[in-house]
Amino acid sequence: MTQEENQIKAIAGKRNPYKVPEGYFEHPTFRIPSPAESGSRKKGRFHSYLIGAAAAALILLVSLPMIWWNHEQELKAQEEYELYLYSQMDESTFYDLYFTNY
Repeated sequence: MTQEENQIKAIAGKRNPYKVPEGYFEHPTFRIPSPAESGSRKKGRFHSYLIGAAAAALILLVSLPMIWWNHEQELKAQEEYELYLYSQMDESTFYDLYFTNY
């Protein structure tokens, strides 16, 4: 033992210096829920599902306009490309292409 431990033992002796308050174990600070209160757990589970569904809906609401805008841009680019190709053709090639496809 160290010198400090010996001094503490000399002052306190063999008795325990810590005491438990009266009635501490008779009235616990925590409470075990009864079976009738188990419905509150189900509410908590439903609440977490509701939060997840709201988050998914928010992500969908934010991403759908972006997807739609991207699709519109792709259609415009494709249309511009087709117009460019048609502008590079001479008239006879254009008519040949038009009548063979339709």
